[in-house]
Amino acid sequence: MRSLPYIVASTLTLMSVAVLRATPAVSATTSGNWTSSGTWDNGVPTNTSNVVIQDFNIAFNVGSTTTVHDLSLLAISSGASLTDVATNRTLNLGGTLTLTGTSLSNAASLQVNTVNIQAGGNLTMNAFSSFTANGSVTVAAGATANLNNGATLARTFYNNGTTTQTGTVTLSGATTNNNNGAIYYVSGTSELNTGSLFNKSGALLTKIGGGTSDIKVGVTNQSGGTIRVDDGILQLNSNVSNSGAITVTNTQTGNQLNTLLATVTNKSGGAITVQSGANWTNDAEFVAQAGSTISNAGEIKFNSGNATFEGTTGISGGGVTSFQANSHVAFNGTNSIDNTVTFLGEVGGFNSSGGTVNVNGAATWDGSATNTSTDTTVNFNNNLAIKGHYDASNASNSNTYANATTTLDANKNVITNSTSGFTNTSTGTFNMAHDGSGITGPGTFTNDGQFNKTSAGTNTLDEVAFVNTGNVAVTSGVLQATNGATYAQSSGNTDIAAGATLGGATATFSGGSLSGNGTLTTDGGAFFNSGSTITPGTTGGADIGTLNFGSDVWVSSGANYAIQLLSTGGVAGTDNDTLNISGSLQLPSDGFNLTINSIGTGGLIDGFTDSGNYNWTIASAVGGIVGFVDGTYAIGGTSFNLGGFNLDLSGIGNIANYSGTWSLINDGTNLILNYASFAPVPEPSTYAMIGAGVCGLLLVLRHRQRARLAANSALLAAE
Repeated sequence: MRSLPYIVASTLTLMSVAVLRATPAVSATTSGNWTSSGTWDNGVPTNTSNVVIQDFNIAFNVGSTTTVHDLSLLAISSGASLTDVATNRTLNLGGTLTLTGTSLSNAASLQVNTVNIQAGGNLTMNAFSSFTANGSVTVAAGATANLNNGATLARTFYNNGTTTQTGTVTLSGATTNNNNGAIYYVSGTSELNTGSLFNKSGALLTKIGGGTSDIKVGVTNQSGGTIRVDDGILQLNSNVSNSGAITVTNTQTGNQLNTLLATVTNKSGGAITVQSGANWTNDAEFVAQAGSTISNAGEIKFNSGNATFEGTTGISGGGVTSFQANSHVAFNGTNSIDNTVTFLGEVGGFNSSGGTVNVNGAATWDGSATNTSTDTTVNFNNNLAIKGHYDASNASNSNTYANATTTLDANKNVITNSTSGFTNTSTGTFNMAHDGSGITGPGTFTNDGQFNKTSAGTNTLDEVAFVNTGNVAVTSGVLQATNGATYAQSSGNTDIAAGATLGGATATFSGGSLSGNGTLTTDGGAFFNSGSTITPGTTGGADIGTLNFGSDVWVSSGANYAIQLLSTGGVAGTDNDTLNISGSLQLPSDGFNLTINSIGTGGLIDGFTDSGNYNWTIASAVGGIVGFVDGTYAIGGTSFNLGGFNLDLSGIGNIANYSGTWSLINDGTNLILNYASFAPVPEPSTYAMIGAGVCGLLLVLRHRQRARLAANSALLAAE
């Protein structure tokens, strides 16, 4: 009697040795053929024999229809082999097959209950062979099992050595354990069907040999286990649970991992790595649990299903990731994507405590992508190209922040709602460079950075609250607010270039400045509150400008009007800054701040002499000038009149030489700045005049609307 190890084939794992006893024993006494009686010490083995092949090589050259049934045990010891189990030869073992020595190979059909492949043993099932193990299969450390097309394993497969699978292997509900130190090679075009595979700590499951290997069993890669794609395509077609390492290498061109159909869970401690030049395509439900990692230097595609990132998980590396049209990605923690990333599907976050996703690589928003997140913050920290609508209309309490350069393609929109907005941050640049694109509400679009409208056609702000605290440059075409959209600025600057238009329902400036040579036209008027500044021409530039308004202009107390004087020619828009207003100019009864700078040669006013008399039209309003109040002015001390206009002349370079007087004149439709070398005709109700001052002196002017224009005819005629 002999103690023999269990053995059958399908994966890699170490198992305890079972002892089988059967009589009578038939042992090989010499090398030869199975059917030769001289090969055996007790005659040719019968169906119930306990067969031992030790130190000899036996050829299984039975007849083409001969079948050896139900051997109790077949033991092939060290130095022995059973070969040439050729086509149409069948070896049917009802007991145990034990390989301690070299090999069993070339079987056409092998059926066995239990297989033990011990150290040095080699089970090889070649192409077109059939191998069925109805019991357990154990491949010991140092042993080799080659499972080829047609193998069927019905019970547990323990692999502790090296197993190579080629062709179709069916587990038939069995469990494959790839144990510590074991290697399971999936080679060429092959399938592993119907069962489950456990890749344990220290074990290696490797795709080799090119082609596509399709694993249709559930795969559990335990902590410390490794799954590698070294050559070809590995398809995981059932549930995958990863607590170890899954790596798609670049050892061969085109290496790829496909996860399909079921659920892939990257558990805490699990790591998925895609090397440069390699690919991972996911068509399954995917969950990256807290504590797991994904490193991508190649390409990852989430084609369909839900991809969920929890905790602080994300995708690192310098590769490319895309969320395709049928996918849905949810960011439920503080997640980061460092790859170049394309969003074509639905993007949602569902963490009621507030999730955050940081997109640190260049991003493209394309196709039918939508943002349906709840309580989620999305930070685009690199360039963002919006090639499809950025649709957050179904988001809830979620905000998007663009921190680099954002480009909006033709006929595409940023869409917000009442609880979810979009912010171009202080480090961001938002480029509206194509006709037909726009921003849609009813949410809020906030510009804290640089907003450029450069397309030659029309772009819209539709039902949106546009809030500017940065810089808005409308350099061409029309930026039109529609459906009740509003434009509000609390700081920063809005510049409208010549020929360009900013239009809408209302425009309110509570801080910052409005500059340029273009047109601001609003249905409800333009409002300049305390702290805001109107400055025609280029902001801070030494040029003369005309700023046009297509509706009423309302100026509040504390607002500023900053103009530049080039020369004494008196042509508005050429020699001095001016406002051209199609509606009315509504002035406050208690005045506003007027700042004058000279920008002529040497910082002076070209053509100016102290003895001259000059007029500059600094505003014209077709609808009239309303609110111009007569009164007196005084300089300094207790007689300083806060009810008048604060006139800052410190920017005029040669003011120290002025001995004449400055005044503002309202002729009904024009607001005129006047310098006279002599006292004007006494008519307090006609002029508000400012005495000569020194550089840096703040003069306060209070005036009223002229009662009569004729009273000044002498002064005006003299000029």
